[in-house]
Amino acid sequence: MGISIVKIVVGSLVLFSLAACADQKDPLAPSKPSFAFTGPGRGGPPPHIPGPYDVIEITAGSYHTCARQRSGEVFCWGQNFTSQIGVATTAMCGIYGAQIACAPVPVRVGIGTFASAIHVTAGFNHTCVLDTANAAWCWGSNDAGAIGKGTSGDAPTPVRVAGSQTTFTALAAGGDATCGSVVGLWCWGNYPGGSSAHVYSPNFIPSSALNPLVVTLDHICGNSGSGQWLCWG
Repeated sequence: MGISIVKIVVGSLVLFSLAACADQKDPLAPSKPSFAFTGPGRGGPPPHIPGPYDVIEITAGSYHTCARQRSGEVFCWGQNFTSQIGVATTAMCGIYGAQIACAPVPVRVGIGTFASAIHVTAGFNHTCVLDTANAAWCWGSNDAGAIGKGTSGDAPTPVRVAGSQTTFTALAAGGDATCGSVVGLWCWGNYPGGSSAHVYSPNFIPSSALNPLVVTLDHICGNSGSGQWLCWG
């Protein structure tokens, strides 16, 4: 049996792999991914986590990114100056000539809070998830009330959305706001059409039986469930 050496150049990164002859299983087959999320957010020695084939949802804010795995675990990385990755970190990254709190590698979010997420969504500097009980949890910047905890102040770790409506069938974050739907649409933060720039808990939007699909600083779009799309802002 012979062994061939395969050299792959990606940018300035050089990868070498050993590929067995044709009678062996394809080493690039996805059945046993070797990619692993690691980081201080998991606590203790970082275990092996199945890789990109198990990441089923990804979302990005202004300077941070989060991913949800098939298991329901959520990992975030990037800037953390407003706690938008949901995990305390002592790492600092040089950005625009300044040193800013960050997570240069993915860290797990939600330990001790939500058990398993079914959706993750990011705004400018905040992040939210729906858990398996359809409860909404958010963390990060709360200048405008985007995390919906009922009071002002950022949240360094996930907090459950407070108020008269705390469970939703759909959830979307964008800009400095978040919207969730259950029969009708509920929004918090500085959302388009809102009467105030600081709404700290879900506020019902009249005549809006929509699933929020897009929320930005300037507009909201949703689907009525019957194929009708509505936008405003």
